[in-house]
Amino acid sequence: MSTCRCPACIGRHTKWDTTPPGWTDGTRSPLPELPEYLQQQPFSHRICQAESNVVGDGTFLWVETTAAGHAFVTIHQHGKITVYTYGRYGDVQPGNPMVGEGVLLRMSDNSASQAYLSEQLYRLQAKVFKILDADPVAIDGYLSGIYTGSTQASRNPRGDMTRQYGRVIDQYDLTGSNCTTHSVKAIRFGGSRIFERTIIGFTYSDDFTIPGSLLRYMEQVSGDVADLRAMEVTPQMKAWISNTRGWRPGEESPEDVVMGSSASGSGYAGSSTGYAGGTIDGSLGGMYEPENR
Repeated sequence: MSTCRCPACIGRHTKWDTTPPGWTDGTRSPLPELPEYLQQQPFSHRICQAESNVVGDGTFLWVETTAAGHAFVTIHQHGKITVYTYGRYGDVQPGNPMVGEGVLLRMSDNSASQAYLSEQLYRLQAKVFKILDADPVAIDGYLSGIYTGSTQASRNPRGDMTRQYGRVIDQYDLTGSNCTTHSVKAIRFGGSRIFERTIIGFTYSDDFTIPGSLLRYMEQVSGDVADLRAMEVTPQMKAWISNTRGWRPGEESPEDVVMGSSASGSGYAGSSTGYAGGTIDGSLGGMYEPENR
């Protein structure tokens, strides 16, 4: 591990003093090299190599709680980012926006993904957590398989990103098939045990369905220096992804203006409610019946 003493590194050294889960050979795997485009930048315009490596590879969970909130996953491999974000990005039941098309967007290391992540960081004030015991290759394969397994476009796509990158993969149900449940399911598929808790010798798995409760839990886990399942990397991610649009916290986006702020949070960002229905994919199952067009 680097001996860098920059402010971003100082608070993270403790997390790496013990071998993370999965590194069982007694040695530390070499960290990946600094991405080439960062190497070409003057030192004053890039983050230190240790911090680049922290965000350059791995599985990352993003959570924001503006309005109704949102959660999604990014996979970083050799400095390249793939965004997987699920939500109510398409057609919804008339008069009942709690159900509708469940749309998954996949954006791979392009201007769209950078713009999306920049907005999440700077406008919506998302927090980012690196999941240390998850296999990013397995999660990428899982989510990519779901995405490529569908060729169905949204009947009523919300925004250019949905039109270009979105595919309908299932039925969205606010009570249990939403952005939070899909993100948690993907991380579990990668072998992570971060959502497991043990009380009096009994191990159980938390069933998160709302971004707010998920965020509180992730802050607790990442803040425990003895828990090596996750670490918060929001400052490092902001050093890596710039605010090119000049977003201000809470600023209205074009989608907000078109749909109204309240509708944007609950209808566009793919949020969820407090009902713990994640294990049964929600309680509103058959309520969405798309109109024939």
